[in-house]
Amino acid sequence: MKKLIVPFAGLVLAAAPIFCAAQQQQSSDQWSQMPFNAPSGEVPGGYFTNPERAQLNVVMQQGRLNQICRGLQIDARPWISGSNFGGVQPGIQRSLQLLPDNQLALVDEEGLDVNLSHLFQISHIGKTAFGITLQAGLQGTSMVVRPTPTQDSCDELKRLFKLTDVKTVLPFKASRLSAMEVGELWKIPFVLTISHAETVGVPAPVAAAQPMTDYSISFGVGQTGSAIMTVYRLSQNQVRFRLRIDHARIKTAEGQIIETVPALQLFSGGLIKNEINNLAVSQLQQYLMANLSVLAQKTEGQQMLVEFILDPNNQKQMEDLARVMHGDIHELVLMAKRMTTLHSTQAAAMGDYGGLVKRQEDGLDSAYSYDSSDLYKNKQKAFNLILPFLANWSNSWTRSQDHIVGYGAQGGQFIFYRADKAYNAGYFNIPIKGQLVKRNDDSSVQAFVYKPKSGAETQPEAIYIQQEGFLHRSASSVREALRGINGLMETVGAKGDDIPDPTMAVPYEKVLAQFGKDAPSEYHSGTLTFALILSPKALASILSSDASSIVKSYVSTLDGVKKLAMEWILKHGTIGKDGRISYNHFEFDDKWDDYLAVGQADRTSSEVIEPFRRAAHEIVSDIARIRAQSSPEAQAAAFRDLLSGHDKNGLAYREIVRVLVQLVNPVDLTGNLVMNLDGGGARKLQTQFVLKKGRPADPVLQEAGQAKARYILPSPLVD
Repeated sequence: MKKLIVPFAGLVLAAAPIFCAAQQQQSSDQWSQMPFNAPSGEVPGGYFTNPERAQLNVVMQQGRLNQICRGLQIDARPWISGSNFGGVQPGIQRSLQLLPDNQLALVDEEGLDVNLSHLFQISHIGKTAFGITLQAGLQGTSMVVRPTPTQDSCDELKRLFKLTDVKTVLPFKASRLSAMEVGELWKIPFVLTISHAETVGVPAPVAAAQPMTDYSISFGVGQTGSAIMTVYRLSQNQVRFRLRIDHARIKTAEGQIIETVPALQLFSGGLIKNEINNLAVSQLQQYLMANLSVLAQKTEGQQMLVEFILDPNNQKQMEDLARVMHGDIHELVLMAKRMTTLHSTQAAAMGDYGGLVKRQEDGLDSAYSYDSSDLYKNKQKAFNLILPFLANWSNSWTRSQDHIVGYGAQGGQFIFYRADKAYNAGYFNIPIKGQLVKRNDDSSVQAFVYKPKSGAETQPEAIYIQQEGFLHRSASSVREALRGINGLMETVGAKGDDIPDPTMAVPYEKVLAQFGKDAPSEYHSGTLTFALILSPKALASILSSDASSIVKSYVSTLDGVKKLAMEWILKHGTIGKDGRISYNHFEFDDKWDDYLAVGQADRTSSEVIEPFRRAAHEIVSDIARIRAQSSPEAQAAAFRDLLSGHDKNGLAYREIVRVLVQLVNPVDLTGNLVMNLDGGGARKLQTQFVLKKGRPADPVLQEAGQAKARYILPSPLVD
């Protein structure tokens, strides 16, 4: 073993000054600092990353400290039970809610929710019940969302309870449309759902004061038709009128185990009664439930979207808009019904939609500003575990495809292939305070091509997005995450060379140091969003790389003695065109057995290192398979599989990206890093860095991001 320690230690010590210099320098002029909420069009890939950031913020709000003021609401929605067949809930609700960008909003809702469902038990075998659940639901509501001037819920309580300030969408009048505030949203969704599920389960006993355990497995098929009409005040001079129509077919397989301790056990009889008792029980019940569930879901659907940009100061345009909205409500309900009950095929739905758009154009005396449809497919697997008061863990994996067709003057089609992996953990779920500690880690990749109306389709382009969200995390841990990003950026174009390029490092230290001696040791909350865009030239460079460069790039991402051992193999062996590494096993075992084979159950060092040797070969083979695809579209799908770990090499997201960026010219990459950190009090840091200096603008990327972002709804409170 001694023969290994000296060279191993020497290499580590030799690399240390280089690493430290790179971390200290951070004087890169490749990155520019920009405002935290810079417009999407000014940020490389901004139309892709901003919706992702909004979705992360929504997730981070779930289970968080629930301010008492924000929990208050005016709710006049009585539940009218239909015995064993669901019920109806009409009425109005007024509340304070957080938007995805953390802005507080006053939300007024009115409408009618109908939920009809019933479990038909077919048979029993012992305690196990077999049944079929039929369900149908209709949600017809109107919503007015108005951002508030402050972010403090308690400051807005007076306005919350000012009932003369309640605002509804109806009646549609030109004067009311013109009087909308900037940022105000009117939303009228109609959602009709029909589904059935076959269930096998052991239901919990009906006992009010005893713990209950419920086991179930279900397989369901459902259909959803929705039609959403929105009006959004973009600015003093612009109002956006938008229609969304969606039809989805959903297949679901789900299994779960639920253990519940009734909240009534916590109270002595006679101490808490009537409404106070009911409120306490409903609030505490969520903390007294243990749940283990797994889910597999497949969704196929079609969305259609049209939007008009109008002038709120133009009286005629607002009168036309009010008239069109009156006529659209009836049409939207009928379209939702036809799509859900399958009275409409895809072609018929497009015909209905085209007629609706034509009537709107005539009614508004204006051509639409955007019109498109999206055929989508989505497969999801999820796992969730809840332990009362202690923790909530969830993992999900998603693969999807979108085919967006534009119908405007330019037309064209975008075809997206996407994969996501999300991990969320919350700890110490305390009543009223919510989760005290939270971690969220998301990785996603997208590859796409563009098919213009005329001419050849573009070469593939890919976007890698890495996000972290947290509550209560040490400053040193946040720095470690940022160093990991720079560890990736400093290897761009290296092709296995271990000497980092400090000019590619994100200069985040200059903003972290702005608090000086008052710098926080812990951040109360925060998010980090890192995006890297691989241009068509970058992907072409990957495909044209030789086996030697690919293998060396992979080996450089390893660490410790395994990296040293693989480097020895590369030095004393040969790399074939297919990425297979040949070397003298006997000589290797003689030199490395003392170190690699310790505690490996009599395995030789060659056997220990074999998975890494095999992975190097598989990466070369996977890239060769992409190269052999017959079309750019097929290559985009194959790149999605490579980046998300669905190929044979076993590397996914961060691991494979660390390999591939080494094969790319730095000028063929763009990206951005968004930092949102709250250290308590005035120690808040919101900024972003963009990598675009000297890199040409990418209009296809901009158009692709805009097209995709229109179909993402991170929250019901936005459009």
